[in-house]
Amino acid sequence: MVGVLCDCLLLYPRRCTHGHLLQEEAVVVVNSLAEVGIDHLLEAFNDAFSDYDVPMQMDKTQLVRHMHTNGCSLDDSVGLFDEERLVGFLLVARRTTTAYDGGTGIRVAYRGQGLAHLLIDEAIKHTAKRGCTSFVLEVLDTNERAKKLYEKHGFATIRTLACHRRERPTPLREGTLKLEQQSELCLGRGECQPSWQYSEQSLKAGSYTGFAIVCNRETVGTLCLDTKRGMIAQIFIEPNQRRRGYAKEALLAAQALCESDHLSFYNVDTACLDLQGFLAAVGFHCVLTQSEMHRSLTPQARA
Repeated sequence: MVGVLCDCLLLYPRRCTHGHLLQEEAVVVVNSLAEVGIDHLLEAFNDAFSDYDVPMQMDKTQLVRHMHTNGCSLDDSVGLFDEERLVGFLLVARRTTTAYDGGTGIRVAYRGQGLAHLLIDEAIKHTAKRGCTSFVLEVLDTNERAKKLYEKHGFATIRTLACHRRERPTPLREGTLKLEQQSELCLGRGECQPSWQYSEQSLKAGSYTGFAIVCNRETVGTLCLDTKRGMIAQIFIEPNQRRRGYAKEALLAAQALCESDHLSFYNVDTACLDLQGFLAAVGFHCVLTQSEMHRSLTPQARA
């Protein structure tokens, strides 16, 4: 398997959970994913997430979309190889001086050997050599083992992100408010800082559509929505138009546009109390929370 990570191939003995070598010559190779085909990555991804707390099985289109939306690069991403078989991965995205973990996984049969530590160590070294000064990721709060793993590598929780869901309301009523599709995605500037997955750059790269929220021919806000999956990325009402029921009515209108039987609103900062309260008031319930974790990096000159 060719490809260079940090200017070298790194070889590690592959050990079982009792610390003994499985085979005297057997090694795990830490390498870039630059020359890994998407089919091989997909197989490893679905194996690694087969017992995840939240269903994460993807098809090829979904995995490609996930990587494209978040800006993940196979050249920057890290893999573990047993001979030529991909057995672990850490998907990496970079924007300016910030790196993002788009997904870390180890095949089920290779767990308990400390291999995740190798992935994280090499991803940190690699992104630091590319000039990154910070590394960010999200981890489910139910996954205490993963949180402790990242903490051992210097990551600390910065904030908690809540994921909300609301089933289709019935019946849908006709309102005075309309959603008019934007020709180009244009987001409002709200008080809540979006997570990496819902940043403007991610939304413009993804399958999201922007809508102007219009009442009596006046634009009172904006809505960003993935109509196929029923995923809301942002809802924004102009400050002078708030407390008039526009946000609630916009959600009803959004539901009518969606193919799904529900609406989801993920990665909402729990410190944004107004938004959290609004979502609860209109029937959303929190299905899970995540910790957003950051680690500072010291940029390193390439050898």
